[in-house]
Amino acid sequence: MGVEGVSSARNADNSANTAKAKNELSAEDFLQILAAELQYQDPTKGADTTQYISQLAQLTVVEQLDALNTSFSEMQFKQDILIGSSWIGKEVAIYEESGNIATGIVKGFVLTDRGVEVFVNDKQYSLGQIAAVKEQAQTQTDSQPDETGSTE
Repeated sequence: MGVEGVSSARNADNSANTAKAKNELSAEDFLQILAAELQYQDPTKGADTTQYISQLAQLTVVEQLDALNTSFSEMQFKQDILIGSSWIGKEVAIYEESGNIATGIVKGFVLTDRGVEVFVNDKQYSLGQIAAVKEQAQTQTDSQPDETGSTE
């Protein structure tokens, strides 16, 4: 395939993406279509208003579902931030891409285009790769009492 073939394939992909984006109708599109239908309807035959009301109700439901989906996505993102921040200083087990399970302490988290990711062992991992979380083991210091209650 020559350069022209690559360019043609790229243009076809861009056209498909543009058509896909234009495939969705907004409330404004619906109202424009409704106005056009009313403008060009046969004046000797009345319009079926129940059909218009049904279509408008369906459009309203779709808009509300889209708003609800957006709200859920925002809520999930905020929950992931809370989870990432609450894991700082905790020991985690991680599913690595190689299939192995590694352990380490969460040193921090970052927001990426893929979501919230945590830093463990100088690497970045998505929350979905975390297999288990536990409190970091506390070591006994010299100033703490031993089993007999005395300090050394």
